[in-house]
Amino acid sequence: MPAKLENLTDYTPGTEAQIQLSAGTTNTLTWVWDISHYRVTASLDRPYTSSTEWETAITPTNIWVAAGTRTTITAEETVGMYHFSSWRVMGTVEYDSYKPAAFSDNGAAVSFTVNEPVCVKATYRNGASGATTPTVRTVNFVSSPAELAAEAPLPVGESGFAWGENTSLDGYYTFRRETYTDATNGVWICTNVVTKGSSRAPGCLPFSNGDTVTFVWNLQTGGGGGSEPEPPTPTDITITGIEQQADGSWTITVGGAVKDCWYWLYAADDLAALAGDPWPAAKATTTESNPQQAEADGTIVFHATAVGSSCFWRAKATSTEDGN
Repeated sequence: MPAKLENLTDYTPGTEAQIQLSAGTTNTLTWVWDISHYRVTASLDRPYTSSTEWETAITPTNIWVAAGTRTTITAEETVGMYHFSSWRVMGTVEYDSYKPAAFSDNGAAVSFTVNEPVCVKATYRNGASGATTPTVRTVNFVSSPAELAAEAPLPVGESGFAWGENTSLDGYYTFRRETYTDATNGVWICTNVVTKGSSRAPGCLPFSNGDTVTFVWNLQTGGGGGSEPEPPTPTDITITGIEQQADGSWTITVGGAVKDCWYWLYAADDLAALAGDPWPAAKATTTESNPQQAEADGTIVFHATAVGSSCFWRAKATSTEDGN
């Protein structure tokens, strides 16, 4: 078993760490990589011709897109005597035969959420008929309370959108829950959006031409005014580190923590003891409080006492200390 890395100084999660190694000790340093962007390529399936008009008929042709956000590829409606015919969008599935809700085919424009490397191809045919000019959609993004629109960020994954009237070839937007701190140190959280009177949770959501989309903010902590404080909302978590120490104790690192949320650690030699929720009998004994409240976004570290030579671990996140 690798020895513990002692004297780790000035370390925060990132790309650099300072460590002091001892002679005769074997140490293991593991880099953990998270996927942040995927490559999207676009090309033309066109009849044989040497015309230079094809060189600019599709855009963009090679880009890196942040994971979980959307991108739009556009093509010229006509190139010489040839007309745009159809799109083929390929990832682990072919989107032209399997269209998830987030797929938007708008004539000579196609939009999709990027969760994997994607290859796009535009097909042209001689004499192809039908309207292929993309429809430009108008959508109005507003904030509630309205005064936050002057300072708060628009919680939308796509670039190019702004508060007020926007135009788009895409019929979807990606809403991510975000927080904003105002001038009085009040922390606001964007809880949901309202379109045509219907409230929606975060995710990839559709809009129609002419829609008004209202982003609803609630005062979470501090500041003055606003509605009742909203509890923090945890996101997906992962156990990123499991290390047994020389005295038989364990150091368990949980990634994905959200400030002010509560994090619980459970341990058992029998996997069945960790089934269901909330696994009260399997809560690990730790040198710090369990659950712990995150003081900042990032990681939570538990130091658990010895629980056996063979051990299963499980962690959970809640908005409040009482487990809700």
